[in-house]
Amino acid sequence: MEGVQESLAGRCAVLDLSSFSIFELESNLQKKEKITTQKKTEKPWATYVERGSYPELCLKPKLDRKLWYSSYLRTFIDRDIKSNLNRSYLKHFEQFIFLLLARCSQELNYTDIAKELSVDLKSIKAWIALLERSQIIFLLNPYPKKIENKQISKKPKLYFHDSGLIAHSLGYHTQEQIQTGPLAGALFKNLVISEMQKRKLSKISNEKFYFFREKMVLRWI
Repeated sequence: MEGVQESLAGRCAVLDLSSFSIFELESNLQKKEKITTQKKTEKPWATYVERGSYPELCLKPKLDRKLWYSSYLRTFIDRDIKSNLNRSYLKHFEQFIFLLLARCSQELNYTDIAKELSVDLKSIKAWIALLERSQIIFLLNPYPKKIENKQISKKPKLYFHDSGLIAHSLGYHTQEQIQTGPLAGALFKNLVISEMQKRKLSKISNEKFYFFREKMVLRWI
């Protein structure tokens, strides 16, 4: 788009394409193996986290997933990020990504991340926006309406489009590790919410998702 001189307003459509959804993965698998609906069996949720949802990995099952994911992050930073980032911040950005991976499915606290990396808050917000535009992450905003006598969380929650990226980058390479590790709950939630997001994108829908969470207030009597 940067090389196009005209805006093409009114003459083009811009679509956001996510990585494969579970529905797409299973449909493709059934076509290959000619599985009938009667023979279809339910798979553990960790199956879809383990193999991820990027087309290259899904269409070439013999690829080394550990090597592919580590190379993906490396080339993403080297090729896509360097041109949008001050070189003095490159090392900070690598640490930044791993901090986000460990915080998947959690409320995003920009200030805490900025303090941990010793980077200004403005840069952290710009990096988050960059990862959103790159289709690596997406944010789920809190329910916007005020509810009487309720203290509602105002921070967005952080999710990754591909749950496999989280697992493999943090060292969970088997289904057992994914299902029993300390991030099992977060990975499961990320898988569910990302599937909802992919469904929304595939329908080209304007519907919006929110989460609702009350703040716990302790009163001493």
